[in-house]
Amino acid sequence: MQLERTETGFQIDAADLAPLLGVSASDVQRLMREGRVASLCEEGQGADHGRHRITFRHGSTRVRLTVNDAGDVLLRTRTTVAPRLGTRRQEEVGQSGETSRADPSEAAVGNGPAASTRRIEELSHAHHRRRLVELRNLAEMVEDLHDGDEGVPVGIHLILCRIDAVLDAHLRMTEHVVFPATRGETASGPVPRIDVLRGNHHRLKRDCARIREITRNFALPTAACTSWATLYARLADFITDLTAHLRLESDALFPLFEPGDATPE
Repeated sequence: MQLERTETGFQIDAADLAPLLGVSASDVQRLMREGRVASLCEEGQGADHGRHRITFRHGSTRVRLTVNDAGDVLLRTRTTVAPRLGTRRQEEVGQSGETSRADPSEAAVGNGPAASTRRIEELSHAHHRRRLVELRNLAEMVEDLHDGDEGVPVGIHLILCRIDAVLDAHLRMTEHVVFPATRGETASGPVPRIDVLRGNHHRLKRDCARIREITRNFALPTAACTSWATLYARLADFITDLTAHLRLESDALFPLFEPGDATPE
């Protein structure tokens, strides 16, 4: 196998890379555009002068090629990367890797509590869950591939796992306790614990603020790869959507179960 030397590095044929990553050749370019295949080229120093290490990462698969200046592959390794600490589950995202954005304020529009709460479940809740799977996978890939690089957002994956755990419990409580109560379906059921849900809001907002701090408000370094840029763009979208969702709950849903003098967030 030989790679083509270009002005910016090396280029590998999709037909050669695809079997190493376990995908079809026709999918390689699309996966790269979506940020789901990341690559990194490192130039050897000292005794390794004249050699270059090129790393590709897709999901849990990491491929490393050591090439000389002419692009001849001298060494090839393919490993399965173990999930980072904190990963709660590893669902797969859809074929395209894209998830549609759902505006929580639009999801709340409907004919009465039954319609609005069911639309929130189907659109907003499902949207958050899908997006978190995608973000956890992207964050893990970027942190692994750029380990040691300047500006790498170390800790984002762990924070996203924590957000996932808190948000999953939060959404389950609203789906199984709060929403049925607004629809009058649980006359003798459990009473919604709005204090607990507001506590979840504080934890989620704190973690979102920490993500903004680590990423310097999503400012990309000059050498950021496509996957890194994709991660930051989708993190920004997720935090915007989640903030709107929490505001909707705080302003329109929680007051239904609180005394009139309750202090809003």
